[in-house]
Amino acid sequence: MDMSTQTTFIPGLSDPRLTRFYDPVMKWVFWEEFFRRPLVDAVQAAPGHTIIDVGCGTGTLTIALAQAAPEATVFGLDIDDAMLVQAHAKVAEASSGPALVQGSAGALPWATGSIDTVVASMMVHHLPPAQKEALFAEARRVLSPDGAFFLLDFNAPATEWQATVARAVARFEQIDDNLYGRLPVMLRTTGSGRVDVIWQAFNSLLTLYRARKDD
Repeated sequence: MDMSTQTTFIPGLSDPRLTRFYDPVMKWVFWEEFFRRPLVDAVQAAPGHTIIDVGCGTGTLTIALAQAAPEATVFGLDIDDAMLVQAHAKVAEASSGPALVQGSAGALPWATGSIDTVVASMMVHHLPPAQKEALFAEARRVLSPDGAFFLLDFNAPATEWQATVARAVARFEQIDDNLYGRLPVMLRTTGSGRVDVIWQAFNSLLTLYRARKDD
């Protein structure tokens, strides 16, 4: 598939009819604030920096990033217009509003070397392997020489119970690369330098990676 013309995607909650329930499910079922806060704290954007939240969904994380770094420029990007409708409504109410862009994670609409931080939170498990690799390569392309890519998503299960749940989720999501621990390898093979684990929860089932461009 040509990633620059990607038109198909797995919507939030895997069904477009559930989009309106996305925010309450993320808040009350997946405890979004629990894993969003470590990611926001890790970014630590300096004044003048530019941040992209790839797969921003309804904009909750994008707004939090903008509020945490009011002197940075923050963009949220998503391919799903239904998600962006909700994101625009939330941004309109926020005190510190990011800019929202519709587009594909595999063809980021920013110039090479122009971005300080790329963030992808709980979205790569929606992407098949080729699209994961396209995102990772695009993140490296747009990053400045000292930029960083923060990737938060599922990792290999550490317990049998987690493995059972993961196998059930795999029926609906493109999650095998996560469950077999391939994400760090994929980051390196698409050009990232040093890849560090900077936060984990639930016996490492949720893992936050930081990939440097050239380390």
